[in-house]
Amino acid sequence: MPAMDTPREKIVIVDEDPAERENLRAMLDTSGYDVATFNTATDGLEAIHGGEVNLLLMGAEIRQAPDLRGSNVRDTIATIRG
Repeated sequence: MPAMDTPREKIVIVDEDPAERENLRAMLDTSGYDVATFNTATDGLEAIHGGEVNLLLMGAEIRQAPDLRGSNVRDTIATIRG
């Protein structure tokens, strides 16, 4: 686990299944990561846009935003990051 004065790496989890989100969050949080969870791709991308994120974990089938899957999300993140 990182020292208290060391910033924790930020992980964003996007999944429609609340149990999946919570299981991943709990596992990563106890491993010392700063974890934020969202049930929509749009909310997850807003979190990425709003600050430093080291890793995005996203469910393969996000039904609320069918246009935000796979390569579309990659392209959107690339645009956000410049």
